[in-house]
Amino acid sequence: MNTPATPLQDLALQVEQLREMLLRSGNLAWAEQLDADLAKLRAGDRMGCASFLSHFGGMGSLNDLQVGDSTTDACFQAQSSSARALAKLNYPSFVQQLGRPTRGIFIGGLTVSIAIFALALML
Repeated sequence: MNTPATPLQDLALQVEQLREMLLRSGNLAWAEQLDADLAKLRAGDRMGCASFLSHFGGMGSLNDLQVGDSTTDACFQAQSSSARALAKLNYPSFVQQLGRPTRGIFIGGLTVSIAIFALALML
């Protein structure tokens, strides 16, 4: 059995499996969204984690989607939960690469760290 060499490769494998389930159930638009994430993850780009995580939460997100019959949907939900957990584990290490600034920027009544502000500009 081949073991992925890096956590991002492991995440890419899980996202690929989600993509396949989406394709088989006719959810082509969501499958295309995951294609873009896969390209980033396979290139070793941690922004693929952020992009993948952005598909969850809120109305009309991946976690609201019914994929196939109840058995297929249960597999999809379990796989997406596993992939989300792995993405969350890998994404903070990217944020930490930006450093931990001691100063923040005051925006709309909130103090936002410079690292988070820079990250938001990149998205």
